[in-house]
Amino acid sequence: MQSLGLSSADSARMFAPAHYDLETLSVATSAFDEAWEEYRALLRVRPIDAAATRSAMAKRIIAAIDAGRRDAAQLKWIALRA
Repeated sequence: MQSLGLSSADSARMFAPAHYDLETLSVATSAFDEAWEEYRALLRVRPIDAAATRSAMAKRIIAAIDAGRRDAAQLKWIALRA
């Protein structure tokens, strides 16, 4: 993420709703960061619209958390699905 000028703090802001506890936010942020890095590695180039891609991934993670999922590996794969 550093190559795009993004940090874990940027990721954490995507999951900032007050109704998530710190552990859930930590799992969500970790899953998102790992998914983003894997996506970039698979793509091997910067996405045309990185902000839209990151937003879509974050929304998938949030929806999964709202459905009760808390496993970081599962959340990562949910974020990566097209």
